[in-house]
Amino acid sequence: MNHPIESSSAGEWRDVQSSLPWVASFNKRIRESSLPRLNGREIIIASDASGQHRQNPFEVLGILILDFDASLQFEVQRQVIRKEILKDPRRLSFKKLDEPVRKRALVPFLLAADTIPGLCLCVAVNKRITMLGGGPEFFEALRQNRILKASWTFESFERMSRTAHFISLLIAGLCSEGQNVAWISDEDEMFESPAKSEDTLRVLSTYFRMYVKWPMGRLRVGTTKLDEGDRFEEDFAAIADIAAGALGELVMRVQKEAGEGITEAIAAGLATDVTGKSDLLLSWLADNSHPLKRASLVFDRRQDVKFSIARIWSERDIEPLDTAR
Repeated sequence: MNHPIESSSAGEWRDVQSSLPWVASFNKRIRESSLPRLNGREIIIASDASGQHRQNPFEVLGILILDFDASLQFEVQRQVIRKEILKDPRRLSFKKLDEPVRKRALVPFLLAADTIPGLCLCVAVNKRITMLGGGPEFFEALRQNRILKASWTFESFERMSRTAHFISLLIAGLCSEGQNVAWISDEDEMFESPAKSEDTLRVLSTYFRMYVKWPMGRLRVGTTKLDEGDRFEEDFAAIADIAAGALGELVMRVQKEAGEGITEAIAAGLATDVTGKSDLLLSWLADNSHPLKRASLVFDRRQDVKFSIARIWSERDIEPLDTAR
């Protein structure tokens, strides 16, 4: 393994400078969270999304950012799970956790994930918020100027751009000079064609240049399709997938019960009626006693058309923050 990089900001959030008012609120919420020390040369980011079905008023993005150089213990335990429980190529995913083999592998897998020095960030976004990825005007400008090569709906573009935005914020806030970063995405609409892959990389590069003001190492992007058979990429992406799925079910249930003002009720969310798998996963998401830290944010619309950012699950964390429209 490479020698770790010394960084004075290890374990702390470096505030990201932006002209967007909500980024200041995002800085505050992340700064209040338990954060990892990402000192290795190789940083891996895995992402997956949940909540795109119509019944859920929120979409949830799960992002795992980790110090790969310090993740040997996870890799050893992961290989044992693959040898003794998940003996075939099947992937752990939130939607399929009721299947017996996956169900048996879940707890050992979560315990292995606990050993990863990193951050599992889940961001639930009310579907009525349409500007975290630039908004309609940004989308129309790119489309009319033929900067976008693929055919996108606004909803799919916003989802892609929002993902690239949050990943760039995490790199800027947690990574350090000289580190190599690899982003592993699920095989979703962002990479479903060469043209969409090109657009996604272009948008990621734009946000990256906006926020990262020091020389990084290599920035690489790939999907779980690159998996060579050991399910390495699949298993990292699975952590983001199952965390996002659990938070997606929680916010859907809480809003159904509380209606408007979910940010005022979200701290009580663990007590709400969720499925057994979500109850287990939400308890795991709330535990910050391990090297893998967790942070869960809710971006919710308010009656005044602005939105607020809340952090689960402490009551002192849920005071809404005003942001621009």
